[in-house]
Amino acid sequence: MYKLFFFGLIPVFFLLNMLPAQQGRNHHSRVYERDEIFGLLNKLYILSGEVNPAQDYILTLQDAKDFYDSWKERNGDIKDEQKNIIQRLDELFSAAHGEVEVNLGIGIDYLHHTVPDCTQSDPFYNAFKDKDFSVKYENRERFFDLQVNMPLHKNLFLSTRTSFRNDWKKMNARQNDFPRDLKEININVNERAALLFHFSRIKLYTGLDRISVGVGNLGKLLVSEGIPETHFLQLQYRYKDKLAFNHYIASMRNTTLEDERPKIMYIHRITYRFFNRVAFSLSEMLMTNQSINAAYINPFLFFHNIYDYPEQRNVLTAADLEVTPLPGIKLYGSFAVDEIDVESLEENGDKGREAWGLLAGIDWVHPFHLENSVFTAEYVKLTEWLYNHGFPWFDYYTLNFVFEEKQGLRDTEEFHRFSGHPLGANAIAFLSRMRWESFDFHFRFIRQGEIPIFSRSFSRPVSEQKENRIVLGINYHKWFWNDKLELNTALFHTSCKDFHQRPGLDADFTEFWIGLKYNLFNFKWDMQDLF
Repeated sequence: MYKLFFFGLIPVFFLLNMLPAQQGRNHHSRVYERDEIFGLLNKLYILSGEVNPAQDYILTLQDAKDFYDSWKERNGDIKDEQKNIIQRLDELFSAAHGEVEVNLGIGIDYLHHTVPDCTQSDPFYNAFKDKDFSVKYENRERFFDLQVNMPLHKNLFLSTRTSFRNDWKKMNARQNDFPRDLKEININVNERAALLFHFSRIKLYTGLDRISVGVGNLGKLLVSEGIPETHFLQLQYRYKDKLAFNHYIASMRNTTLEDERPKIMYIHRITYRFFNRVAFSLSEMLMTNQSINAAYINPFLFFHNIYDYPEQRNVLTAADLEVTPLPGIKLYGSFAVDEIDVESLEENGDKGREAWGLLAGIDWVHPFHLENSVFTAEYVKLTEWLYNHGFPWFDYYTLNFVFEEKQGLRDTEEFHRFSGHPLGANAIAFLSRMRWESFDFHFRFIRQGEIPIFSRSFSRPVSEQKENRIVLGINYHKWFWNDKLELNTALFHTSCKDFHQRPGLDADFTEFWIGLKYNLFNFKWDMQDLF
């Protein structure tokens, strides 16, 4: 039956492919950090000795265009190494439009990985199913991918994405992972469904999508883009290219069961760019197991000053700094402290627990005059109790900064991701990436200790045993046939000593992934043609 279904789709896709394709994106479509425009704009700013605008400022394609125009006004003399970047940005921005856009694509991929099985005796690695992997399930291709971007009004924009992709439950169950039947498709086909209200300097973005908050290219201390899609509301105020204020409300628990409390994350963050060379940010992030609280919705109140029961909230405070000391080089750092409510800490005996994280990094654009390249290196230190909270003991991971997704009512399958840095806690790491042309070269050294998130009492001492891990990898990404065929491939090798903090247990494993996506068509229509 399934074979007849797939073979029946072939002539349909063939006819669709005969329709003419059109390029360009709607100027109110969402821009993500992984998008080409975002990367080009970052390189252009850093090469000029300016701090590149982060997602604190850029939400849509039009925001990116505003920053591009602002850069051109300040920089009259264009260097040779900037000309190719400017030419490509001009091509992308000139193709932007204000019409309805529909994009349909199909894809297939194959993943091979071998990992020693240690999940049966360790609840942490059983819940964080892909913690050991470099190829995450959200990076993989979609078998079916339909995206619609539609302006509903001059100030209202709708964006949706419906896709079929592999289920995360299969990520560590088989060595060779590719779809066997329709039952292995992720039950959540809604990947994005969001509305954008934009009024001059204020934007309101709400619905289902990915969010990213903080500083860092290989992981962030606040919210990394790697967490799955979540229901959220974002309020953004931006004054030119100087000041940005963002307030988020996001659900961190999908498929809540009847016996579980809600899990909601609130964030407010203010960023200011000084002389275009320095950017400083302050953030406050709160996780609560209460229902929506009117006090936390207010974006102008400090979370620490709101009276509440300490067992019903967890607060993390962070400061970020970005500096461009020389053209082509940007230095950045982030420092976060988990729960600095000193009074509640002392009352509940948590005074001696370290719960902070430090991230320091460098972006070097065109190192050694190698064009179309960016070298990134980051040092990360995460203490034992970062993202972990000891209240209440009978619901031991309710208030941790962790995204939770569950499937099934009888044999419930759980999938967790740290909302912040993917290493979680109790780790020291050096992470690096060399991006050149269509290649990404990775080197990682990670010293990971036990993460106390699954200790019910939160009183047992954390083991001092550490896992030493070295990861080498390469990614390749390229578009062919007038940007209709996309090729993604990755090869990673991981070598571990004392795997999963088990003395004497060493592990070496390899991951190979290849994915193909084909854009059947990309159409745009004027609203007057539709109504």
